[in-house]
Amino acid sequence: MGIELFDRSRLPISLTEAGKCYVETGKQILTLNRQLEKRLDDIRSRRNTEIRVGMGPSRAPALMPLILKAFASSHPDIRVLTDECRTDELAEKLADGKLDMIITFLDHSTEGFGMEELFEEQVEFAVPKNYVSKVEKKVENGAVDISKLKIPFVSLHEGQQLRNALDILMKRKVTPLYTSEYQESAMALVNHGFGAAIVPSYWKLIDDSPDIVYYPIAIPNDLTLDEKNRLTAVINRKIGIFYRKEQFLSEAEKAYIAAAKKVCSDFH
Repeated sequence: MGIELFDRSRLPISLTEAGKCYVETGKQILTLNRQLEKRLDDIRSRRNTEIRVGMGPSRAPALMPLILKAFASSHPDIRVLTDECRTDELAEKLADGKLDMIITFLDHSTEGFGMEELFEEQVEFAVPKNYVSKVEKKVENGAVDISKLKIPFVSLHEGQQLRNALDILMKRKVTPLYTSEYQESAMALVNHGFGAAIVPSYWKLIDDSPDIVYYPIAIPNDLTLDEKNRLTAVINRKIGIFYRKEQFLSEAEKAYIAAAKKVCSDFH
């Protein structure tokens, strides 16, 4: 190309400024090619169309089966390939064209995409029946201040947002009795009475266990402004289905979005 793309004077070999430009342009070409293929596929109405959807591991067990069931009832010939990964990876994969859509929350990493809002996600306190009597004593105005409780907690791993919210609500760094990578696993432990957990409010709509009671969570009054802002970002956020603004939405993708919105209307 008449210009160096690699800097071979160091190890490991790295891209020059021209090389970075070449790679970025190459990604755009691949994305354009993918969009062209989708347009042509849609025009030809080819069967067995694929849709690639990403979702976080905490929401996928709750939302994905419901959405897939609603979508497959009217589009049985379309394959939906799902990718579960951490929230910070979803936006990157969507931007790179590795995913067609992602279902996650609105924040600085997703605000540049097109969005169809699905529901407002809040957080509640899931308590197994063997600890309900202790929790009931701390309920005021219909909500519980969990910082006043002395019961074991089940939580997601350190670094995940619900775990961060738990630390803020408890006004200290919590040492849970059990931790898990996935919300589904954590709730299985709650169901068996090992401890209580904070969970997305939609969880009680899909949970049929008679042994868990859900409570609204009271926000402590003595939090710092930074703590309040970080907590608000977790316990009250917009969940949407996101796609690249320049993306051509096929009829299949539009139908998937419609199915997701219909299913999630129950979560409002």
